[in-house]
Amino acid sequence: IPSSLERGEGTQGALSWQAARVDGITNGGAAVDMLAGAETVIANLSSYKGPDPTWARGDGIGADSFDVSAEEDQSLNAEVKHKAETLDFLAFGQTGLLPGLQTQAVMETGTVNLTHVAKTVALDGSFERPVVLAWVVTENGAQPVNVRLSEVTGNSVTMALQEPDHLDGNHKDETVHYAVVEQGRWMLNDGTLLEAGATKTDLLSTEGFKPVAFG
Repeated sequence: IPSSLERGEGTQGALSWQAARVDGITNGGAAVDMLAGAETVIANLSSYKGPDPTWARGDGIGADSFDVSAEEDQSLNAEVKHKAETLDFLAFGQTGLLPGLQTQAVMETGTVNLTHVAKTVALDGSFERPVVLAWVVTENGAQPVNVRLSEVTGNSVTMALQEPDHLDGNHKDETVHYAVVEQGRWMLNDGTLLEAGATKTDLLSTEGFKPVAFG
């Protein structure tokens, strides 16, 4: 699910936002500075420096920073050391709807507590072609975990936590931040461009990557 927002900070209606990129994220963890007072953060690795399967794992959010590490899959071995990766993140001052220059809302942000049991989240807005981003912000359970979407409609998202197959699958409550974006290319009132889309691929990381063109 490709999505992009021009790097920077701004305020759209009552919602303040930040889009940023940092380097040097390893398995050792790092504190990343963010928009002061942000309530919602969504982060993903945007580089491929180490070949082992890995993802961005949150470990708590503070007043002006959040903790994150590169968490590896341990299904083949217990070794977790990982090369430094690049992290892209979005931070939002509040949960709620983000309007574009158009009359419709183009993004909605929120937070939810999840376990391995699927939960359906009702959205405040209504979307015709929703694109969903979600990120585990906490580390209450020590096992590797990520968010798995099972159903997305115009007004709801069903999701759960999913561990790698070699684990038992049961996971403690974690806090998950999410954003739902209307598919398309949008301009915010300060001129910032926001783009969201969807693509299909059956490639494993060992087989290469599928390029995604913005604009």
